[in-house]
Amino acid sequence: MVDALTAVAAVLGALGSLVAGVGVLILNGKIDRLSGRVDRLAGRVDAIEATLQTLMSALIGRGWRDDFGGRTAAAPLDPPK
Repeated sequence: MVDALTAVAAVLGALGSLVAGVGVLILNGKIDRLSGRVDRLAGRVDAIEATLQTLMSALIGRGWRDDFGGRTAAAPLDPPK
């Protein structure tokens, strides 16, 4: 009898914790959206992403130079010493 009550209490506690956790996530998301925090964070992520794209484009577009100043398709495996 006591084991059955303990099991029921454990299941009810687990379900209550799950419902409370989902409620906190929903409420936290709504509060962040109302305060504008999500929009500010999204703007920062977009700015960082744009900076990284510009940097990668500059590095890729620069290419490798050979000894005569011409461009090569890929980096040499063993650079001259």
